Amino acid sequence: MVNGKLLKKAKKVPLLVMVNIIMPLAIELDLEIINATFLKPLDYKLLDKIVNQGLKIITIEDNVKIGGFGSYINLYLNEMKYKYDLKIIGYNDIFIKQGSIDELLEQNNMSLDKLRETIKEFLNI
Repeated sequence: MVNGKLLKKAKKVPLLVMVNIIMPLAIELDLEIINATFLKPLDYKLLDKIVNQGLKIITIEDNVKIGGFGSYINLYLNEMKYKYDLKIIGYNDIFIKQGSIDELLEQNNMSLDKLRETIKEFLNI
């Protein structure tokens, strides 16, 4: 994250996102959003600050999870030997069929309704 940019401040979980569809959910669930438009270089100071606050972390990316943004963050946090609770949301590493954007988001658990369900389950709310 080249100096991750705070898009919405909140008291709850920071969402490190590489997609732009999440703002309605962040407002509804009072979640902090950090725009991580760029994967490299990671904003280590920001990640350190988030982890030191003891908050759960959710990454959402419009990409495959394996080897993606969330994996990169997980690798850094693990190498630093942080104790953290991380949820990586993205596409599974499978062949994705053709379809409209809405169909693909729904099929891959990335629609707003599916994201809401996943986030609420992770946060126990």
